[in-house]
Amino acid sequence: MDPSDDGDDNGEKEVDIETCFKVYDYSGAVTKTVCVDTPVTIKNPCLDQNYVTIDCPALDALSHTVATGLDEYDAHSLCTAVTTPIVGHSLCGDIFYTPSYDNLPITDTTVMGYDPITNQFDAETDDPNLIG
Repeated sequence: MDPSDDGDDNGEKEVDIETCFKVYDYSGAVTKTVCVDTPVTIKNPCLDQNYVTIDCPALDALSHTVATGLDEYDAHSLCTAVTTPIVGHSLCGDIFYTPSYDNLPITDTTVMGYDPITNQFDAETDDPNLIG
């Protein structure tokens, strides 16, 4: 289930499941077929905070002084998925990080960059317009 399809934040999706009943006579021939739609709510346990929560340690504050060269920062601590009632499963998959600045993803690596493989930030700029 892809919860992004309908913008649903609680990990639920409503679907109708069609169930058909067939009535046979003694010769094995179908004499009647009746189908009904049964509404079903599918819940994604990976989005339901009753079953899964994301535990993230606080990130260290990073600072960079313009025109001082490249700063490479230590890798940040990783977030973990805390699951219940089945503890420690990996059914929800990996956690991916998308760092942002002013609500925009960091994609321009000319000033600040992020390596998702090493979980490290770096910063480098000589732009005096960024001072202040």
